[in-house]
Amino acid sequence: MKEVIIFEVFVSNLKMNMSYIVEFRRRRVIYPLLAFALGIAAIYHLAALISPSSFPSSPVWRHSLFLLLDTVALLLSARRWIWLWIPFTMFTMQQLISHGFRAYDWWTLYHRVDTISIILIVFMPLVCAFLFYDFRFRVRQ
Repeated sequence: MKEVIIFEVFVSNLKMNMSYIVEFRRRRVIYPLLAFALGIAAIYHLAALISPSSFPSSPVWRHSLFLLLDTVALLLSARRWIWLWIPFTMFTMQQLISHGFRAYDWWTLYHRVDTISIILIVFMPLVCAFLFYDFRFRVRQ
């Protein structure tokens, strides 16, 4: 009986350690990917600031604002800030609303697919869910 208890404790500790290793590796990959994606978005908005005639769909102030937001989110994700899920959730909601309507308009009015909006609509909620999951995991540790 004592050996069974010792074995169960060993197995539960092994599972806990393995889940921590898997989560650490997952975080080590996803946070840099998030920072990279935010960097690309910041470069997109910077290009729109430099050449506004190439991006006529949005005003210059909007690109300025999103350049700032993308840069701040990039820095916070590069630092793996534990509370990033809160502002990123608000950012995701705003992006879903604006890009959701934009994708709908492009599809209904122009019969075109807005690739950027589709990518944002699919991946931002997934990243938001990961950030919340990572927050919960790190709080439990």
